[in-house]
Amino acid sequence: MLQRYHRISPQIKTVEAVEELEPTGPSHRKFLVLLEPMKKFQSVSKKLQCDTIDLADVRLL
Repeated sequence: MLQRYHRISPQIKTVEAVEELEPTGPSHRKFLVLLEPMKKFQSVSKKLQCDTIDLADVRLL
């Protein structure tokens, strides 16, 4: 969801119907700060769900 927000945030500013729902400056910056750890978490989560992963690989994550 954060990735989608980041991708469409420039277009959100042009739509008056959602203007009051748009995050303020500080909230927007918090979303951008959260985006990087969330990408890393998603990557690790996908690797843990893989069938070929073993305990040694899990320890490296």
